[in-house]
Amino acid sequence: MRSPVRVVSDWWNRLTPYEKVSLYLAGGITFATRLIFVIASLMHHPVAIEVDSYRYLAIANDPGWRTWFNLNDPAGYPILLGITFSTLQFYAGILFLQLILSTLTTLIIWDLGRSLLTAKWNRVSAVLLSLSPLPMFFSSQLMTETSFAFFFLLALLLLVKFITSKGRLGWLIVGGLSLSYATLIRPSSIVTIRVIALVLIFLTLKRTISFRYAPIFILSSLVLLFSYGLGLKIRYDYFGISAKGPTTLSIYYGIPIMQSAGFSQAKIDSVIKALPTAEQYLDKSRPDHIDGDEFAKRHKALFLTLLAEHPIDVFKVHLLGVAQMLAWPPAGLFQLSRHFGMLPPDGNFKEMDFQAIFGPIVTFQFGKVTTILRDRLTETPLSLLLFWFATTVLWLLTLACAIFGTLVFLWDLLRSRISLKYWLVAAVLLSYVFLIPHVAAGSRFRMPIEPVLILIACYGVQWIAQRRAERRVKPLSA
Repeated sequence: MRSPVRVVSDWWNRLTPYEKVSLYLAGGITFATRLIFVIASLMHHPVAIEVDSYRYLAIANDPGWRTWFNLNDPAGYPILLGITFSTLQFYAGILFLQLILSTLTTLIIWDLGRSLLTAKWNRVSAVLLSLSPLPMFFSSQLMTETSFAFFFLLALLLLVKFITSKGRLGWLIVGGLSLSYATLIRPSSIVTIRVIALVLIFLTLKRTISFRYAPIFILSSLVLLFSYGLGLKIRYDYFGISAKGPTTLSIYYGIPIMQSAGFSQAKIDSVIKALPTAEQYLDKSRPDHIDGDEFAKRHKALFLTLLAEHPIDVFKVHLLGVAQMLAWPPAGLFQLSRHFGMLPPDGNFKEMDFQAIFGPIVTFQFGKVTTILRDRLTETPLSLLLFWFATTVLWLLTLACAIFGTLVFLWDLLRSRISLKYWLVAAVLLSYVFLIPHVAAGSRFRMPIEPVLILIACYGVQWIAQRRAERRVKPLSA
């Protein structure tokens, strides 16, 4: 088996001079833009903008590794905080690690696109990603998005390389471990593990790879998760990765579903109040203490009841969640204002968040949405408002190209115009968008697949450019 240094050296030697310049360009721009946001973060606000960050720090800074077995927040991100010695007083280490990971993510997407795009369009794709404000912003926050996107997309690249290499188990095993660690950062990618296993079985039926590879991938992608699940079972009597999944279904999904179904606010409050709380399983001395399995079971039961009784409302809320995840602006107005030290002096400025807006959207109360938008827009400093507006418009244009590019990409796959290995890319992209709950998620849930969307957007534009070039050439050849 070749050493990692030899693998990288051979890969580098195969690049053309044009590709090496593209790599320098994309990596340099990515590093520089993320560095600006990291410096602004260290200058203008303490620790974090998002409240989740304090929970991660608390887990990472508690003495003893057993505290990392946390029922709400898996250990993946706290481990990175611990490795970089990031604490409440000193957290620059994790931000600089995220700067590096964000830069490497751009290079991962560039390498993934090498056999999908022409060298010119692959350069465009990488540069667009390097200028994307979403990873710029979250690379400078104590949040899981940057590290999750890196391990998630690294796994995708390694698995594509495995299929291309026709059986080099190293790519498969390391790809599985990378996805396993990504799932320890954000448990939502457990869906991706299942989908990739199905794709490997599909490729087996197509006689592209051997049947034995799917079981090897499943073992490598579940080894960390199984070990972590055992730790939670010992500590909380709950075998899984996190209890956030059930609470996402019951609360973040359940509330807008009940709003859509016409439940009164009093009814919604009573249903939510009847659910067990986190304190009931965390505090074993409570008379109403329940174990983790019972907690998860009762939260899942609410969602299953709503699904059985109000399937149309569940479907509507799910599609709206997908739409807002894909189309939400790259960064919030409050987040940007605080990030650059430009909050209004009265201190009353609050985020134009998806949780405040999603309920009125579900119930078609667009007047409330307009009021929230107007209040936030008028309170935002003009310079940041212009930046926010420009980046939002550019993202919506990119998204439109990505939707078109996805249709072309799938059509080319069905007609076998591109390699079967890209079924893996299509499956990961579509499953992440449509199978994972995205209600009240906002743009940060888009982080792991935004690089792929940018890549596919360039695929669509490249397809248009090639068709136009062919039409120009045909009359001349006639």
